Amino acid sequence: MSIPFQCRAAGAVACLCVMAAAAADAPQALLLHGGTIHTGNPAQPRAEAVLAIGERIAYVGDEATARARAPAGARMVDLAGKTVLPGLTDSHAHLADIGERELGFDLTGVESVAALQRRLADRATADQSTWIVGSNWIESKWKPAVFPSRRDLDAVVSDRPVVLQRVDGHAAVANTKALEMAGIGPATPDPPGGQILRDPATREATGMLVDTAMDLVYRHVPPSTDEDLARALEAGAAHYMRPG
Repeated sequence: MSIPFQCRAAGAVACLCVMAAAAADAPQALLLHGGTIHTGNPAQPRAEAVLAIGERIAYVGDEATARARAPAGARMVDLAGKTVLPGLTDSHAHLADIGERELGFDLTGVESVAALQRRLADRATADQSTWIVGSNWIESKWKPAVFPSRRDLDAVVSDRPVVLQRVDGHAAVANTKALEMAGIGPATPDPPGGQILRDPATREATGMLVDTAMDLVYRHVPPSTDEDLARALEAGAAHYMRPG
């Protein structure tokens, strides 16, 4: 029995629709070749080609095999000598710095100069170290959004040096004792790449030091020992492990 033409035509159209839908659902394939491909695998540091199907790397190796494994319609990209690297995932976490924050004088969350002063007063009572070194304040969230000054710190601690770094690491405020130990006065020039903020009328340093100007004070802070670094790394690792 013969099948009417209309039925055969309808069946062909349906078949084409199914094939088109299947093609649309198929994962896209990409083959990279003709460049310098680093694998990150010491046993096979370089490859001629990379074949990716959908969101997975399907093959890394010689170009002939990659082409043979590539599905029909795969996009072929000649790298023309360019370099391919494995995906780089960088959390940009300074583990020792995080550990020092955990162990040290952390000013995260202080909401004003007055709050910073209260936290400093508590620290000065609990910590009898020669220097008081802290970090992580951020004035942009304060009302008013003003930098703290050496006089703000002097009102709490004036008998020993204090230096407190801004959260971004690009500025710090020091008290008068710390400025004196660093030899910073009205005639002290700004170092290359840094700035000593000053009172416009008197030229006296306000206590705010920007970028390389911080080094004028920090070079006088007693250096960390190997034991200090080990404790900081352990504390930083523990901090990261807590959230899983």
